[in-house]
Amino acid sequence: MAETLLEATALTKDYRVGNHVVHALRGVDLSVERGECMAVVGESGSGKTTLGNLVLGIEPPSTGTIRFQGRELPAKRGRHLRRRLQVVQQNPMSTLNPKRTIFNSVSLPLAVHRLVPRKEIRDRTAELLRIVGLSPDYMDRYPVALSGGQRQRVALARALAAEPDCIVLDEPTSSLDVSVQARVLELLVDLQQRFGLTYLFITHDLSVVRNIATRVMVLYRGRVVEMGSTESVFAQPRHRYTQMLLSSIPVVSEEEERIKPAWSWDKELAGGDRVSEVGCAFFPRCPYVLDECKTQRPPLEDVGSGHLAACHNPG
Repeated sequence: MAETLLEATALTKDYRVGNHVVHALRGVDLSVERGECMAVVGESGSGKTTLGNLVLGIEPPSTGTIRFQGRELPAKRGRHLRRRLQVVQQNPMSTLNPKRTIFNSVSLPLAVHRLVPRKEIRDRTAELLRIVGLSPDYMDRYPVALSGGQRQRVALARALAAEPDCIVLDEPTSSLDVSVQARVLELLVDLQQRFGLTYLFITHDLSVVRNIATRVMVLYRGRVVEMGSTESVFAQPRHRYTQMLLSSIPVVSEEEERIKPAWSWDKELAGGDRVSEVGCAFFPRCPYVLDECKTQRPPLEDVGSGHLAACHNPG
């Protein structure tokens, strides 16, 4: 039986903006098994990055709990816990200190967590760069001298230096060209298999998800609307929001176009700015809305083989 590495129960996160309260997350449950890649997808503002921040301990949840290997994570994380949960963010140019060399950035976790003797730090840093496909010659360069793809590889090397169990990948390829994206995704898959890593992969791009994720969780306005294996969610999306996301994926062949879910884009664009606090939050944008969608919030239910969806009128 697979080990549950990371588990969240009834997570909520509220922010006060002036006199208003913004509900970024609403009752999110999440379970990630060791060695898998769980993708968290949704549009901007769906709560994806907030969820990642709560897992990493950057912010505390308003309510709910997060467990790591069965133990509840405290609001203040010790050095040991911070080492085991690492992050790779969207823009490595903003996360790598421009005034520090690549060696300084990658070697910092080795020194902070005392993972190797001081005299071996430079050799270990060189090894980490080789692991992510970079020459050790880059060690004495600065981030500005590297391409976007190379900087993201450095960010990965820095995360690996801490010898983590789980890495939160927050849109790690969205700022890269398509060809560079493909190479970074290949590297992520290789690293996961080589080191037994667990990924929480945050993205809005479902075409990326198909190539790397084991399971998919779809967030809409802070709520989980669908969750299941990648194969099941792509083959039979059961929430209309998931269908809308899948219908927007660019394709290059007629065969791919035929299997995409159909969607009425005019209706989606017309109702896109409305927010409903009653019933299904997605109903103002949904061309398949029923009367009950406007008054009753659909529960998240198993529609077969662990595939969960919260929709009164599923596809």
